[in-house]
Amino acid sequence: MELNLDIEKVKTLMNDIEKSIDILKKYQDLSLAEFQKNQTAIDQVAYRLQRAIEGMISLGTHILAKTPGEGIQKDYGSIFLSLSKLGIIPDDRAVVFRKMASYRNRLVHDYYHVTEEELHDKMQNNLGDFEEFLGYVSDYLEKIKYEKK
Repeated sequence: MELNLDIEKVKTLMNDIEKSIDILKKYQDLSLAEFQKNQTAIDQVAYRLQRAIEGMISLGTHILAKTPGEGIQKDYGSIFLSLSKLGIIPDDRAVVFRKMASYRNRLVHDYYHVTEEELHDKMQNNLGDFEEFLGYVSDYLEKIKYEKK
């Protein structure tokens, strides 16, 4: 299958997700009480979680847009289900990544209900999900690179 991925775009998106992860990790040493007193940390964590999730969505959208028969998805969660059907990510992880897309919507549209506790929890417990997604995309890029040869 011949894909016409914009590799520079893919690299830029992946680098941006990695940058967000690095910034989020800087705040992981904060206890919940310290985090709640630090408005800069709260703002950075909310923004960088949103940005990293949007990067995942953009990466998935780009891959699917360049995959024959896939095209544009009806919602962000569908992106990860479609990536799973293509074998790019495992089915069980597609469910997790789909929930992350829903959380992005919450950060953007329902931000006034997002608590400091949940932001702290996501920062402490979910950064590995971003790294895992990047690993799946990297594996896929390697696979299609060798299929072209």
